[in-house]
Amino acid sequence: MLSHALRSLRRSPVFTLTAIGSLVVGVGAAASVFTIVSALDIRPLPFRYGDRLVLIHETAPPNHEWCSSGPLGCLAGLSLDSWADWKAGTRVLAELGVYSPHPYDLVRGSDADPLETADVSIDMFRVLGDAALIGRTFDSTALHDPYVMVISHALWQDRFGSDTSVVDSTVTLFDTYRRRTVLLGIIGVMPRGFSLLSSSAWLPLVPATAAVPPGRDNRYLIAIGRLLEDRTVRDADIEAQLIARRLSQSYPATNQGWQAGARPFDGALQVRFYQGGAAGFSAGSQRFLFLGIIMVVLLITVLNVAILYNLRWRGKRPELAI
Repeated sequence: MLSHALRSLRRSPVFTLTAIGSLVVGVGAAASVFTIVSALDIRPLPFRYGDRLVLIHETAPPNHEWCSSGPLGCLAGLSLDSWADWKAGTRVLAELGVYSPHPYDLVRGSDADPLETADVSIDMFRVLGDAALIGRTFDSTALHDPYVMVISHALWQDRFGSDTSVVDSTVTLFDTYRRRTVLLGIIGVMPRGFSLLSSSAWLPLVPATAAVPPGRDNRYLIAIGRLLEDRTVRDADIEAQLIARRLSQSYPATNQGWQAGARPFDGALQVRFYQGGAAGFSAGSQRFLFLGIIMVVLLITVLNVAILYNLRWRGKRPELAI
């Protein structure tokens, strides 16, 4: 049977090359897309405690003005007040840090280059379990002296030429939110590979410098927690629902009908800004799109080969009839 198939293929080199070419292109395209999925979603997070990190979120009730993507509304972050309540009420998380994008421009002479920056709580690096390669990260002194920043390894190389003396030096940034120029001291450089939602520099989240609209209804803080060693994501999700219920009872004007949950933090987080400066987010949806593309590409490949065989078979029917 196999030898007969091989002889048939040798007698039809054009058909054979076309079929093999279709398979190679289809499998190659699927492999390329899978490589992208693997890079985004399968490789371990670049954090020491990556397997214990969870994303804490609130969910708007149906028909809420926050957004309307789906029957349960859409995911939202935490407000500063809610974050304080969560830190005080959790028995499942070892620590809970928050993060908020805050764009700055790096000013050098008459030039100003956009800089991907963010405000982070002073405990965020501790939540992730990562220490600075050079210098240090934030501690309690940043609450009283907030004009400091930690930079990424890539920024250190690209903008500062890997100069170790950059620590304890000062840089000028233009705050695009508050529309003012600030002088900040660099206190640390993170290791190569450390990445927190595409930012290249981080400032302490304090009212003096942060883009922090007040109020419990400003749910723009992305909250990342670290599970206690004996706790699971399911435990965090159940606790999130209980805390949301308590907040709904205590603050009905801003929390009535809001739900909450926890999910593994996968790093594939999309942040989108809403009118008024608040932000909502959805996590990990790219994987389903890419996996769908893989299935479609493979299906098209199989169909192409099947059509080629069908056409070849039809062409041979007169010969078989004779």
